[in-house]
Order: sequence, then C-alpha cells, then structure tokens
Amino acid sequence: MEKSQQMIHKLEIFFILFIPIQPILDVTAYFHLPISEPVRILAMITGGMYIFLYYHQRVRSLSLIYFSLLGIVLFTGLLNNFFVKDSFSLSIELVYLIKTTYFVVMLISYFLVFQSLRQKRNLQKIVQKNIFIALSIIGIVMALAALSETGKRSYDYLSKSGHSGWFYSANEVSAIIAMGFAMMILYFIKMKRISFKLVLLLPITLVIWSGLTIGTKVGLGGIIIVLIVSIILTLTEGFIKKRWHNAVLLSLILAMALIYFPKAPIANNLGLTLSKIQDQSAPHADQVPSDDYNTEIVLSGRSDFLKTQMEQFQDAPFSQKLFGMGRGGNYEEIPKLIEMDFMDWFFNFGIIGFSALILPLLYFGWRIIKGVLLQRFHMGANVLLTGTGVILGLGTAFVAGHVLSSPAASIYLAVFIALLDTLISDKTGHLTYSKQV
Repeated sequence: MEKSQQMIHKLEIFFILFIPIQPILDVTAYFHLPISEPVRILAMITGGMYIFLYYHQRVRSLSLIYFSLLGIVLFTGLLNNFFVKDSFSLSIELVYLIKTTYFVVMLISYFLVFQSLRQKRNLQKIVQKNIFIALSIIGIVMALAALSETGKRSYDYLSKSGHSGWFYSANEVSAIIAMGFAMMILYFIKMKRISFKLVLLLPITLVIWSGLTIGTKVGLGGIIIVLIVSIILTLTEGFIKKRWHNAVLLSLILAMALIYFPKAPIANNLGLTLSKIQDQSAPHADQVPSDDYNTEIVLSGRSDFLKTQMEQFQDAPFSQKLFGMGRGGNYEEIPKLIEMDFMDWFFNFGIIGFSALILPLLYFGWRIIKGVLLQRFHMGANVLLTGTGVILGLGTAFVAGHVLSSPAASIYLAVFIALLDTLISDKTGHLTYSKQV
C-alpha cells in the first residue's frame, strides 16, 4: 500500500511538471526532433497507470469501464472503415485516434490529480504559475523567431500576414494563447507585490504581441475578451476593497494592445476580411450582406468542408453513420478536416463514437453548472477567469478547431476544465473524490 501511494505521488508530480514543458515539446516537433510524440504517448500511458492506481475505488472502476467501452467503440469504427472505406489508411486513422483520445485521457487524469491534491492550499497557485511559464515560453519563442526572421508563415496566402514562430500550426498556438492568457492574467491579479507585478508585465506584453502577430481572429478575440473580463473583475474589487492597482495596470495593458493593433498582422488580415464584405455589398449599397455570407467570412471557408462532409455522411452506409467515416470522411485523394472539432468528431466517429467521446465533457459540464447554481453565481476571480479560459477553449474548438484532436492545445483545455471543476467543488463540497477509499 505504501509503495502504491509513493507511485501515485510520483505520477502526480509528473502531471504537474508536464504542464510548463508543453511549448518545448512543440518546438522540438517543429524542428523534426523525435521527442514530442513519444513523450505525449508516455503521458497517456502514465495517465492510464494513475487511473488504475487511484485511491477512490468507485471513480477508478467507472473510469476503467468508460475507457474500455470507448476503446471498443473506436476499435469497431476502425475495423468497420477497414472494410467499408475505399480510401482507408491505417496510419492516418491510428494517429487521429490517438490524438483524439489524448484529450480524454488527459482530462480525466488531471481531474483525478487535482481531486487528490485539492487539499493543498497552493494547488491553484502552482497550476497558475505553470501555465504562466508555458505562455511565457511561447512569447519568447515567438520573439526569437521574429528577430531571426525564421518564423513559419501563418497563411499560405501572400496577401495575409502573420507568423506562428517555431510552432507548426498558427491555429493551435492561437487557441493556446486564447485559453492560457486567462490563467496568465489570473496569476498577475493574484500576485500581491507590486514589484513582482511589474516584472510580470514583460511576458504578458510578449504574449499579447504574439497573439496579434500570429494574425488569427482567435488570438485577438481571446486577448480582448480576457482583458475586458479581468478589468471588470478588478474594477469590482476596487469599489469593494479600495484596491485600484490591478484595474489601472490591466487598463494600461489593454490600451497598449489597442495602440499596437493597427500595426499588427491581425489588423491587415481583418482588413482583407472587411474588404470582402464591402466588395460583396458594393453593387447594391442599400443591401446588407447575407447572413450566409457573413457566416462564411467568420468560419474562414469551413462551411464548404462542412457541406462536403454532410453530403458524404448522408451517402455513407448505416454502419458509418453509427461509428463514423474516419479521419476526413470518405475522401478520394487527401483527407481534410472541417476544422470545427465537434463537427469533425461527429462525422469521423459517428453517432455512437461522438456520444462516447463527448460523455466526459457533458459530465464535467453538469458538475460545473450544478456547482455554480449551488453557489448562486457567487464566484471569485479564480472561478471566473478559469471559466473564461474553458469557454474560450470550447468556443475555439466549435468554431475554429485545432483543440480537441490537437494534443498541443487540448491539454490546456483539459487542465482548465479539471481545475474549474475542482475550484467549484471546493466551494460547494459536492461530488469530491479525495483520498478516501
């Protein structure tokens, strides 16, 4: 029993330390070093070990039953596509399966880790600090790539600006910044010493610059939303506790972001988008562009892929409707995702597969909503900003993709959901899974 507890403690340390090294893994992948994939597979195996050894017998049993059923469902879909899908590629399908299940494993693993460590007073601060470190590394990498002019272009189109530094996907790093910036600002707000706050302004400024330099709407939207929410929170704190320094500093940060915005790549890209809307309405100045056209602009062409997937799904055999058409659907040449994660999950894994994958999100959503109702919406900065990160992550997954089936980004969403659940359950005391068997 003692050896088992020691092993559990070591695994918990691994998961805590695993958070800040995420950008380093992503950089190694960019430079084609065979490190990130083995490490993340090791993390999945470690998560499985942790769940198997977990203290609470009931939650351990339920987790193992869930993963067993999920494995059966996903394997059934894989086997079905092997016989039904003309363009079947085992390597492509397996990689996509692993990337997708990575999020589910990390979500449940971090939930159990935080439940186990929830009695430690500094858990929130440790997680906030580790996220802050991870985002700071992203900002430094982006700056180094810009200074050396070696950053990867965000878009293939020459008319669009922006680069993603030494990270493969502009969409992924934008999603990470959108989510992580909420925790970064939370750590800044909770820091009591003014001198330390001033030191933290440098990495925060770097991350804001990075979000605007990538050139995607997700990065811009995440930064603006987080700053507005945090300013409202700190203004409320100012009126109640007569502490105005957080509100003043955050307002200055927002002002600097708005001043830099016209010179940033995202401004150029948004200008191109607005030009398209104006061109579409130019022949009939008295008419407003159609809702379908505006939706197309927001989704950046994803509606075309969505339409194709819907047509393929309608024509697919009944077995594929149940267990999915696999990555990219029943494609002829190159598998392409819609890049709207929930839609991709539905078409790629079918009705049964989608239901199995979405179950943990529904469960944690129920727990969190129940906790919020029990608190009668009385929530502090920890819950509100962590919740903002969760909403931004899920919103990005729904509209822009590159979150749920992208290990580089999905781990942040997993950590945020697990932490939000722990914060709320600590306040209400409902449905906690501590070290009691």
